[in-house]
Amino acid sequence: MDVIRRNYISLLRTGALQQFDVLEPMSTFKWIKLYELALSQAVLPFIIKGMKEHKNDENLNVPQSIQTQFEQQKELNNKNAPSFEAKLFNKILNNRYLKILYKEKRATDSSPATLTLLNYIIANIHHLLSKDISVRLLLEMSRWIRTENKNIDFSKLDKWLSQLHLVNLTSFLGSLLMALFKLEKEDLLFIKRVYPRADEVAQKALQVYKKEIEKEKTTKISMGGMIQNTPTSMTKHLKLCSQYFSYAPIEAGSSFFVNYWQSLSDGEDE
Repeated sequence: MDVIRRNYISLLRTGALQQFDVLEPMSTFKWIKLYELALSQAVLPFIIKGMKEHKNDENLNVPQSIQTQFEQQKELNNKNAPSFEAKLFNKILNNRYLKILYKEKRATDSSPATLTLLNYIIANIHHLLSKDISVRLLLEMSRWIRTENKNIDFSKLDKWLSQLHLVNLTSFLGSLLMALFKLEKEDLLFIKRVYPRADEVAQKALQVYKKEIEKEKTTKISMGGMIQNTPTSMTKHLKLCSQYFSYAPIEAGSSFFVNYWQSLSDGEDE
């Protein structure tokens, strides 16, 4: 991991999780690259908070002009955060998920902290299977686990994840939290197995320095009025499906078909 990503993770851990690491000095060029990465992943507010916590760190040699850019983009970056879509692609499993929410909210031993964690898990899985990793959503999930760990009923969570056939994919999410933010397995009691492959996936998630452009459409209309799927987008959905299929076959397979039919619908509306 290069110095940009090491400082990036250190500032996120400080700003979101109150975990302090030693920063490394960087050139102005590298601070600009860190800024672009934070901007593209909508985590600028946490980076700024981390920088304030490190204000006495001599290695925090950020030029004033860059700090000004950070502050100017803070609120806009918050508005550009990924949407929190806590729903499953498979209709049967999503109905089961909704029933879990309904029953738990009315149970005498209801656990709001556990229910919120389940929502975070579902939202992260939805984003993972439709767009790939969201560092912002994973970070917010990490914050919840750190602050509410003592209030989470992991036995109850395990039961729900089993009913939703998401045990393995959730363990993979936990492995990502360990790889990205250095969370301990003791904090992630829903992990049944640590997946080493999460390290590789985590590193790839930190390689994009430029702000993402508007999501490309997955369909186009041919001259004859026929709906055609653009190869790059369909390949991306197929790749995401195959990449996580072994962890959650039902949900991953459903995500591909839902995205495929949605692309056809979007094309017809144009």
